[in-house]
Amino acid sequence: MSKSERVLFPTPVSAVKGAICFTCYKATTKLNRCSGCRRVCYCSAECQKKDWRRGHKQLCPVLQGINALDSPKQSQTWEEYRDGMWTRVSAFRTQKAKFTVNDERVLQYQPYCIGCHLNAFQLPTGSTLKLCPKCQIAAHCSSCDLSLHDSVCSDLREVMTAERFAVAHYTETGEPSLSMPTGTPRTTYLPISTASSWYDYYTKISDKQMVEGLLSHDLKPLAGNDEMASALRAATEKMSMMISIIAGLEAVYPDLGTKEKVDLHLIGANAKELDALMLFEELLHLLPCLKEVNCSFVGLELPNPMDAGGRIVLDCCPECTKQKKVRSIEMHKGAYHDFAKSPAYKKPDLAVAFQTGHSQECVDDWTPTIRYLVHAPHCTMFTTFNEKEMVEEIEILKKLDAKFLVDGEKNKWQGMRPLLEVIEETENSVYYNHQYWYVVQGLLVST
Repeated sequence: MSKSERVLFPTPVSAVKGAICFTCYKATTKLNRCSGCRRVCYCSAECQKKDWRRGHKQLCPVLQGINALDSPKQSQTWEEYRDGMWTRVSAFRTQKAKFTVNDERVLQYQPYCIGCHLNAFQLPTGSTLKLCPKCQIAAHCSSCDLSLHDSVCSDLREVMTAERFAVAHYTETGEPSLSMPTGTPRTTYLPISTASSWYDYYTKISDKQMVEGLLSHDLKPLAGNDEMASALRAATEKMSMMISIIAGLEAVYPDLGTKEKVDLHLIGANAKELDALMLFEELLHLLPCLKEVNCSFVGLELPNPMDAGGRIVLDCCPECTKQKKVRSIEMHKGAYHDFAKSPAYKKPDLAVAFQTGHSQECVDDWTPTIRYLVHAPHCTMFTTFNEKEMVEEIEILKKLDAKFLVDGEKNKWQGMRPLLEVIEETENSVYYNHQYWYVVQGLLVST
């Protein structure tokens, strides 16, 4: 697994917790912990050697240095644990070696006691951590009661169920995520706004009518259809981007069903957007009049552009090809506000910024782009992981006198796979990709 693949497929929470092998992701009754960092476990010497070669050789001594910051101590509150974790994450990020976000997960998702909030390096000598046998996420030490997490255990079990499916899919196919787009183009336009849920999207707008009556409207199994439910929920992780884009276009263009061409700008694009590249054909499949979709990916984390950043026409499915439908991409490495000044810039029908975290991460890099978007000649759709990020971002934009076409709200087209939030104010929070959204109107809007 390459570094880019490891970013696209997050290291499983259960691997960091020590429930499965850190390399092959197999669950076994006997796992051996790395004698150096004491943080990762392996099912065999072969798996340990493989992980050592792929990067643990560089990571292990850094983790040992982080471990040295801890020593046995008295119990602490969640707030104290969280502050200490941020200190360790900051120390990790100052390392000269270039580590991936997956390497950082080894710290962030570490097991700790849900009672005294101590990790394995802070516990008294002789005390150990044991995972909850039900959720395999929460842990407790010898002195604390596991039942302290009973109120959230069911939520954590859902997180683990979804993760197990994702791990199985990855190990069987090598694909970091699952896709279930509409197979053939629709002949009539049915607005996304007419669907009340992902179940409606799958059964009324897309072509998954076979699941009718087998799943609930929140894609839970009704009668032993666990595998089907897990697959459809997993597929929403990437499809959430596509359907949110269509919802954004519908908010901007009441006549979207008649548009023949759409130009999109993906701001702050990275590996996640590129991984969803082939799914942009969903726009051609759900908008019958649409003949052309052009996507410009702009971001500091993009690889160097192919063909000097020129337009690349991608293949379409046989039916779209027969109808002479076209989709193309361009890649521009850099900040969006700089791209907007370049000869390559062309006003988009909609700009999209997925989960930028611009109020919390790389604020200095994002500020000039955010200032530009407030007065840009187009609308920009934003999504966030959680409500707190959305509120923070909107507050920043309002101070810049931004106008909103869609006020901040829960995104009906959020991903349906529950994910564990580890360093938020509320312990063991669960979040979903693209859970909230809003649309900045910009200065000039042409509908």
